Amino acid sequence: MDLEAPADAWYVWLALSILSVAVTGIVLGLPTGLPPDAPEAANTIERTAGATYEANSVYEHDATALKVHGPTIALRNEHGTSHASLAYGTMVPVMGDERLENVTAGTPFETEYSDELEDPDIIATTAFFEDLAAANASNSGEWVPADSELRTRTVSVVSPSVDVSVEPEEWGMGDTTRSMEFLYEGNTETQIAISTTGTHWGKNEPQTETQHVKVDEGVGGHRYSLHTDDGPHNQIHYPFDIDVRAGGQHVCHETVTRADHGEKVAVCDESEGHIDTTDDRKWVERNDRTGRYHVTLVDA
Repeated sequence: MDLEAPADAWYVWLALSILSVAVTGIVLGLPTGLPPDAPEAANTIERTAGATYEANSVYEHDATALKVHGPTIALRNEHGTSHASLAYGTMVPVMGDERLENVTAGTPFETEYSDELEDPDIIATTAFFEDLAAANASNSGEWVPADSELRTRTVSVVSPSVDVSVEPEEWGMGDTTRSMEFLYEGNTETQIAISTTGTHWGKNEPQTETQHVKVDEGVGGHRYSLHTDDGPHNQIHYPFDIDVRAGGQHVCHETVTRADHGEKVAVCDESEGHIDTTDDRKWVERNDRTGRYHVTLVDA
């Protein structure tokens, strides 16, 4: 029996060897893992952003970098990159801003921005939105390092609105008044400055006196006496002007005349006393029913 291989056997062996090497190359070229799941990350963010109340969520992932641009989020690792977009709303990446990162992690806005809330020359909501705008400008469209968690929080804030009236005390013949009662109503805790400008008894030039008062959510009042002593200048002639400022911003003005002696005079109504802090930023949404603003923060 002839046990020798056919003359062309080496061709067969060579062909099998080449095929084996090719198959091995294909197997080695296959990825050993999957890219991060950006659609599921977007779904998690959207469920949080779509809540009718302040909400937060944490999405665990295996991405090493993250990119947010408007409603779009991208995640990547050594196995690839995936993209997804929110069907509703948009988000602000806050990486790198310690206060915003704290708010995203759960610190109340009122705690993180307590200094601004207590300062009569600053609107806390404006400061918050300015910080968000800066963080958005720094991070939006840029790849930033990501750890194993994507944290999302929807924050609800309100732009201050004040309703102020004044009632001059009925005193003497009505040519002057020495005190007045201010009534005010706010939609949130707000520091306001009420200035009275007019000519005092015995003086030739008008002067301005300013009182700073804290307006809490709801109705409050403040009695203002021109002077506490019994000197001759503790009266102010009609007409005189009332100006109201909130957070360093002038919101309303009214001139009080002799005809208003002993009467309640409206200085600001709700629309005049409203301070718009959004500056038409696309990532801020306003609830028309509550008047509150909602913004979604993400931190990786």
